Amino acid sequence: MKIKAWIATVVMIAALIGTMGYIKWIEMSAILAAASNTPEYSETVEATRVEKATYTQSVAVIGNAVAPDHVVLLSETSGVIKAVNYSSGERVKSGEVIIQLDIRSEQATLKAAIAKKKLVSSNYNRVKALSAHQAISQEELDTAQANLVVIEAEIEAIKNIIRKKTITAPFDGVLGIHSAKEGEFLNANTRVVSVTGDLGYMWVDFYIPQTYHKLGVGNQVHLQKVEESTVPLQANASIVAVEDALQAGIRSRKYRAKVWRSALEVDANEALSVHVPVRQYDNVISVPNMSVLRDVSGGYIFELIPTGGNEQFRAKRRQVEIIASDEHVTFLKPSVAPNSLVAAPGAFKLFDGVLVNIVSLPTALAGNSTPLDKEL
Repeated sequence: MKIKAWIATVVMIAALIGTMGYIKWIEMSAILAAASNTPEYSETVEATRVEKATYTQSVAVIGNAVAPDHVVLLSETSGVIKAVNYSSGERVKSGEVIIQLDIRSEQATLKAAIAKKKLVSSNYNRVKALSAHQAISQEELDTAQANLVVIEAEIEAIKNIIRKKTITAPFDGVLGIHSAKEGEFLNANTRVVSVTGDLGYMWVDFYIPQTYHKLGVGNQVHLQKVEESTVPLQANASIVAVEDALQAGIRSRKYRAKVWRSALEVDANEALSVHVPVRQYDNVISVPNMSVLRDVSGGYIFELIPTGGNEQFRAKRRQVEIIASDEHVTFLKPSVAPNSLVAAPGAFKLFDGVLVNIVSLPTALAGNSTPLDKEL
């Protein structure tokens, strides 16, 4: 009797387990069937094409504008200012007198010396005529000749003092600011006024460290003004002179570039940013900055490889070596072929092998961009 009860219990348990297994199998079958009809996980991003590019590495240094026709006039001797003929900022012609010191004493001395020269010259001519007939000694002739040379030298010395007291314009130009006044005493070697001409161009001097290769005459540099202005702020310039030796204190070489003032209006001693090319990369590719991601292993991009249907793609992670970047574009050593599709906005959502939908096929990306400068 007990055996039959145990057998009945076992049968009932087995039936219950079988029923539950069958129900579970039906549920799993339904889940698997539903899963087989569910689309594969995918991400949607924008895409762009890889462009072949050229990139010029450059360094940015501060240059100093130099006017080739800019001078500062100094007083060569002391004296009282007799006349100020031009005010600050006025235009002068070459040779015109800007400031005249009092030369009345020198003029009087010169007048006396000229009169004395006539007498000495007349005496010399008589002595010379007598010497031709041997009616006078050679010593008297030498003395008369020496007196004439001395008076001529005295006249030249007086004229030189007058020249020093007459401050004239060395060339056509515009005067700087001065404060000279009539009646003021002017000491020797005192700064009087500056004169700036207009040859139509300016020089820009700058230094490049010896770690960069030596540039040559004719090489181009790019100049940029450092302040806001309504006139053009940048222009190209050509190197016209190269220092033959490095500056010992800073181990840098001095260069001089020439820029036309019609291209860039520059004042003397103005600071300019000089962008100097130091290395050319010809075989590089460019992608938008948003296409380049970074982690502990470095930079990488996701190349989008066609799957063969429904205009869908697979993401393929590609490690890249970054050369440089600017505001919009990153330059890379070639790791994918030009014209390949890569993810742009939304690339951060991707992982290797994920199915990708793109919003629209991209247009061409500009392959050449302004390179990033290294500030020195």
